[in-house]
Amino acid sequence: MKWFRQQRGATLLELVFALGLTGIFLSISVAMVAKNSQWMAQTLQAMYWKSEVRSAFRTIQRDLFALQQSEIRFFHPRMLILRKANGERVIYALRRKTLYRNWQPVLGHLQESALFTLRDEALNPEQSIQRTRYVDVQFRFDLQPQQTMTERFYVAQ
Repeated sequence: MKWFRQQRGATLLELVFALGLTGIFLSISVAMVAKNSQWMAQTLQAMYWKSEVRSAFRTIQRDLFALQQSEIRFFHPRMLILRKANGERVIYALRRKTLYRNWQPVLGHLQESALFTLRDEALNPEQSIQRTRYVDVQFRFDLQPQQTMTERFYVAQ
């Protein structure tokens, strides 16, 4: 019993000091967690868009691989119509910030700018399908940070 009487509790000042330190540590840790979660969200979004872009480029590459000049039926900076050697008609169109292939969405969040560019042998922009040697496909995203990705495809005579 005597032992309990000699034991003294913490003073009010010590409790306030301990609560203050706990509050400081908690605020620092919450700020670090919030920053890490924001970084993680940005990283996941970037990974998602890179995956979507790769998939879109693979789809376009499948259609434009070994493309013949005679297969290009119509060209506009936002539209490309092809008639493949096997008879398949392929239409790429940029409408309302989305790239469509045969009216099925392929990729979204694009800027409303030139998507396709025809180029001659000297890589100058070309309007005539008959002098076309390359087709450039350029994706400009309206996400932050703004990014541009370009792929060039050879067109055989």
